[in-house]
Amino acid sequence: MLMLLDFGLTFYSVSEGLTYELNSTFAWAFDHGLILSLLIRLAFMAVVLIPFYLWARRRRNYPKLVRLALIIESVVCLLHLQWIVPLVTI
Repeated sequence: MLMLLDFGLTFYSVSEGLTYELNSTFAWAFDHGLILSLLIRLAFMAVVLIPFYLWARRRRNYPKLVRLALIIESVVCLLHLQWIVPLVTI
């Protein structure tokens, strides 16, 4: 869910001209609309999350790895909010 929130915040800020996307793949996708962007994001999530899950579930410290991943993605979402909220209120 956090990765989709990150996608939504990024798409909104880029489409409104509040910021720009540094990742060239997503910058291209954002230029081609929401549906294509979302499909690419979902594919990217599968490429990242499935190997992580397969690798991490074999570790006895799996809960700690999941918490770490959630913390990292939460920080990314908070950074997006920090950039977007002041720009929207201007």
